[in-house]
Amino acid sequence: MDALPNTSNLAVTYRAVAELKPHQQNSRAHTRSQIKFVAASLGTYGWTNPILIDDDNVIAGHARLEAAKLLGMVEVPTICLSHMTQVQKRAYIIADNRMNEVAGSWDRKILALEHEAIRLMDPSFDISSTGFSLDDVEIMIDGLTLCREDEAAAPDRSHPP
Repeated sequence: MDALPNTSNLAVTYRAVAELKPHQQNSRAHTRSQIKFVAASLGTYGWTNPILIDDDNVIAGHARLEAAKLLGMVEVPTICLSHMTQVQKRAYIIADNRMNEVAGSWDRKILALEHEAIRLMDPSFDISSTGFSLDDVEIMIDGLTLCREDEAAAPDRSHPP
């Protein structure tokens, strides 16, 4: 394995939204509803993931930038990836989006249990902010209920069969 690049000087810097430009070679497209979802996520959780840039061009975080514009934000947190070559930057634009697609599958039982726990902890919390529709969450939780009902009861060992 090659040595890792030196990223010890990464720092979050707030930049004006108006200064940031989407990268011309970004092949990932976002629908208006996806941008609205990202904006809603920012409203629920705050800003948790800086936009990755090189000078003024966005490398990763195009949807977050559009959501910031939709929300009328003036500044956003950024990290400048000055350690990357031009080839690495262009490749990372693709790789960053692809990593989300191939990151693995859901453990459906844990996912359902987490949604159920969130709902029990705070019934007024907007569960759709997790990215799953209310209908999807209900189906997941109903599936848990069915699984619990279908689980065989432990055999009664107090007397012979």
